[in-house]
This record gives sequence, structure tokens and C-alpha cells, in this order.
Amino acid sequence: MKTPEMLHRLKLASAMLHTAYYASVANHGIDGPEEEVFDEGLKIVDEVVEALRKRLYRINDRLVAKAAEKIADAPNAEPPEQDKMAEVLALAKVPGQKIEAIKLCRELTGMGLKESREHVESLLAAKGGDA
Repeated sequence: MKTPEMLHRLKLASAMLHTAYYASVANHGIDGPEEEVFDEGLKIVDEVVEALRKRLYRINDRLVAKAAEKIADAPNAEPPEQDKMAEVLALAKVPGQKIEAIKLCRELTGMGLKESREHVESLLAAKGGDA
């Protein structure tokens, strides 16, 4: 069921339900033709809801498949380029700039704060700087 058809059917169902409701209020209860109109309106709403549910499942399946493709196609997490890490190391060696070096490392690598701090400290330790 296409979206325009769903909208049309929902409007039809809405009109049918309103008609049945107002007729039932006038008659102090639903029975006879009003009950049939009400039941038909509910049936249409159920059909549209089921069509929407199926569409949402299809959309979800496609999104999951695309995400899985992107994950599979993504390159393995490799360390950033050496020149970028050299910049981080140089900044970390400057007194009072270790926090800036950690921020730069996070920006370049996408690591969390703890991981970036540990990485900067390991760079300093490996290159003979202050940790």
C-alpha cells in the first residue's frame, strides 16, 4: 500500500468512524448500520496500521543492512599518521600544553579522553619526554 493510498484510506476510515459515532450518540448506542460502518472503519485503520508496520520493518532491515555494509567496508582502526602524532608529541613536550596535546589527540583519532591521555603519555614515555 503506497503512502497516498494509506492517507486516503485513513481519511475514509476517519469519516466513517465519525459518522458512526455521531449516529450512535443520536441513537444512544451503536447498533444496526452504524455498527457496520464503525466496524468497517476500524478494519480500514487496522489494514493501514499493518501496512505501516510492514513498511517500518522493511526500512529497518535496509538500515541495518547498510550499517553492516559500512562496518564491513570500514578500514581497520589504524593508528593516525606519524606526522600527526609527531605534532601531538611536540605539543605534549611543551610545558603546560599536555592538555592541549590530549585534546588534539582526541580530535585526530576519535579516542575518548582516557584513551587519548594514555596515548599521549605513552608517546612521551617512548620518546623520552615527561609523562
